[in-house]
Amino acid sequence: MARSAPRAVPRRLFVDVTGVLEHQTGPVSGVGRVEREISTRLPSLLGRDFEFVFFDRSSGEFYPLGSRNPLSRPTSDNLQAIEFPTGSRLATFGLECNNKDYHRLLDLVRQREIELFSVVYDLTGALDPQLTIPGYGEFLRGFFADMFSGVSRYIAISEHTKRQLSVFADQELLNPPQCDVFCLGCDPPAGNAKSLLKPLQGKRYALLVSTVEVRKNHYAVYRAFDRALAEGRLDPAIHRLVFAGKVGWGVSDLIDLMRTNPRTADAVLLFEGLDDASVGALYRGADLCLMPSYDEGYGLPLAEALAHGKVCLSSNAGALPEVGGDVVEYLDPLDILGWRERMVHWLTATPKAIAAREAQVRKRHRPVSWDDSATRFASLISAGMA
Repeated sequence: MARSAPRAVPRRLFVDVTGVLEHQTGPVSGVGRVEREISTRLPSLLGRDFEFVFFDRSSGEFYPLGSRNPLSRPTSDNLQAIEFPTGSRLATFGLECNNKDYHRLLDLVRQREIELFSVVYDLTGALDPQLTIPGYGEFLRGFFADMFSGVSRYIAISEHTKRQLSVFADQELLNPPQCDVFCLGCDPPAGNAKSLLKPLQGKRYALLVSTVEVRKNHYAVYRAFDRALAEGRLDPAIHRLVFAGKVGWGVSDLIDLMRTNPRTADAVLLFEGLDDASVGALYRGADLCLMPSYDEGYGLPLAEALAHGKVCLSSNAGALPEVGGDVVEYLDPLDILGWRERMVHWLTATPKAIAAREAQVRKRHRPVSWDDSATRFASLISAGMA
């Protein structure tokens, strides 16, 4: 991006979609989904009284995208950097440490007296560094400590994450920024993908949708499923454990177990790079959905499974009880035998029993739509502005 003289702009509300541009095409999950679903709804909610911007690392400046389409990449290399009017408000979708020079961002905040509103997903890596890659937890502690000096208001995705901010502040002897909470949406994806289900036709399966990494605790449900197979309580000709998500860090031993163990080589399936329709097909066909994480700032897969009306077993950690309420069965993430018992129960339950439980889920659970989530987000970032 060519550096040019900054331009002054009349608007005072700006929404940073640097991360959105990185996730503009193809399947997205987690943070990428939050960014895309919320940002694409903001034009209809905020009108023209704001502007999308993105950060360019090479110049250390923000550049304009207008107020219509956050997924439209700029076509000119001669865009003028934005000079934020004093007292502007800049809303970001968080993860400043990943997609921009956050030190430069904090400099701009101080120089132009910008109100910085930032989404925060979780502080798990900072508070429990054993659940992330070596060294990253220490980096995150420094990042959040720095950000506390510049953020005017955090927008947390759960009450659990809001509590984590307070815990971190106490540990670091800092005053946490003010914090609001908004819930994430979970609209079931449209479309069908029957070909994906071919390996599962005639099978009964438990489904875990998530990146395969240490924090998500695939290991516990794998061990539970394998033990049930070894004990003859599940049938390797009929029952399947399905993981849907990319392979992340720290799970090479698990992947080796899945592939070399004769009991699980064919009975545990891993699907990577699925589109929304394919994931939707997996949800619809599942007898049971799983969420065994050690911690979650929210837990979108649990919300999505419930939106499909599925029977769910979940960890009792983090924000998962906030999402699941009283329609989910909760287990300790370390209780492998407990997971075995409940997986066996539901994977061998009669279709009538599963249908009755699913009917209860649909009756008692009220999913949050992405429209509702975006409306709440828009109201928070625009509150108090003329």
